[in-house]
Amino acid sequence: MKVYLLCLLVFLLKHGSSCVGQRIPEKLVYQLAESVLDDYRQQLLHYLQKQAKSQVHVEHKPRVANDSIAATMLVLDHIYPGYDSYRTLKIENRSYEFIRTSLLNYLSLADLAYMRQQLPDAMKFKFDQTKLHSKGVKIIAFDTLTALRKRVSKHIELPVADFIEYRVRDTLVKQYGSRDLYKISCPLLSENHKQAVINIGLPGGREELCIYSRKGKVWRKLEAILIAYHD
Repeated sequence: MKVYLLCLLVFLLKHGSSCVGQRIPEKLVYQLAESVLDDYRQQLLHYLQKQAKSQVHVEHKPRVANDSIAATMLVLDHIYPGYDSYRTLKIENRSYEFIRTSLLNYLSLADLAYMRQQLPDAMKFKFDQTKLHSKGVKIIAFDTLTALRKRVSKHIELPVADFIEYRVRDTLVKQYGSRDLYKISCPLLSENHKQAVINIGLPGGREELCIYSRKGKVWRKLEAILIAYHD
């Protein structure tokens, strides 16, 4: 379990006892996911356009903005199978007070309590390909990725983690047309459903814990309150 995801729920659990489950509006979850993916697609295409202009080569050819490998985004259907262990977090830990302070710049204590009630639903949530309308997005089952890693590791004499991941990404390109894997948690919504906390995992190991705000059907990122990198 990644430390920065644990941080958020430590502070969501600090103010109040356990509550009955609060249903998460599915429509808003998909709207937010689509806004997130559209934002990062634009960032990726902008980067690739700059790359093409500077003649940076990937795999012996310029990787231009309409490259099918770049144009397709793979998204895990859910993340972190240990997510339900949040229910057992001890509220005494004050090591990440700065995260709660950042959250309270945008949310009230009542919002945090409301988010806490959403945890049972958030733990079980999985993205459905038919309900996600962003162009070029393919949902990959977490179990499929796990099975792929196991299958690849069996055919490598020295199962070095970096080499396994290289082979996994190579297989993803062959099977799904992309190596760019994104991980999006089920968001936790404020009481008025106009703010949300969401964890986003990006290709290359960057992960962001973000606050988003909604206007109509469009969500915009207010701040990444925590950024971390991992292998």
